[in-house]
Amino acid sequence: MDKIENYIEVFQNRFKTLVLIGIVSAIFCIVFLNTVTPKYTAFMKIGPVDLNETTNNSNGLGAAAGLIGLNIGGSESASSYLVFQETISSTRLANRLIKKNDPRKVFFGSMYDEENDIFVRPKGFVNWIKNIIKNILGYPDWSEPVASNISTIIENSVIKTSNLDNNFVTYYFEFEDKDFAISFLKDIYEETESLIKEQQKMIASEKKQYYLDALKDVTSDTHRKIISSQIVEQERMLSKTGISTPISAMLIDDIDAYPQQTYPKRIQSIFFFVIVGFLFGYIYFVIRDIFLNNK
Repeated sequence: MDKIENYIEVFQNRFKTLVLIGIVSAIFCIVFLNTVTPKYTAFMKIGPVDLNETTNNSNGLGAAAGLIGLNIGGSESASSYLVFQETISSTRLANRLIKKNDPRKVFFGSMYDEENDIFVRPKGFVNWIKNIIKNILGYPDWSEPVASNISTIIENSVIKTSNLDNNFVTYYFEFEDKDFAISFLKDIYEETESLIKEQQKMIASEKKQYYLDALKDVTSDTHRKIISSQIVEQERMLSKTGISTPISAMLIDDIDAYPQQTYPKRIQSIFFFVIVGFLFGYIYFVIRDIFLNNK
């Protein structure tokens, strides 16, 4: 078997058998695919809200405000957009998700006692073995899933992709239940926006009070004008936090899911099984002929 003609001869002599192996591999793959739980991918595409927005007086009064120790700021929407992206995997958001539609009941369904609405230690022989191994390795004993578990799932399972300038971001989430995948991304978006609005409202309220206090001690008309403009600006921010319009990230399209399953990929899997089966069969016959020829 030291000449290429010999390898070609093996292929020619065993071609029908190899084709049969490929067909059997395809049948085995189809059986396998029907036993695997399919997964579907939901997606959410977002973009910044008024990326070029700046406060009304950031250019005209910025220098004058600096002279009296006031920072009137610049664009807030760009930073809010980045905060949105970082907040998605935070435990603060996870706590809000738990209060809204508690995703733990889905992610940790084997631990959830629906009748008593509590989480309990998983039972069964397999879980008993797992607990023994954990104790040997020094891992902590079982505990009820908490917000940090949800934030870890989001960080690992909600995949982020973006264009080169990071202006538009798409999040993907793959799960067995298509409707849950869509609902989960919707909850993430709505609760992240709500959380950021609450933070912005608190900041704007404190800033407004600060400027109101500062206005009491001002005598210069120029300084009074600067501070008054900032009070108006904080009122504007407060009004934005009180309406349903997003202030950090806007949806470019409806949150939805691909109609077909994304895992396992049926056509690619069948081709893979056929090719692997064909190659393994060929390698087997080559090794077999070498063994017989040297015997």
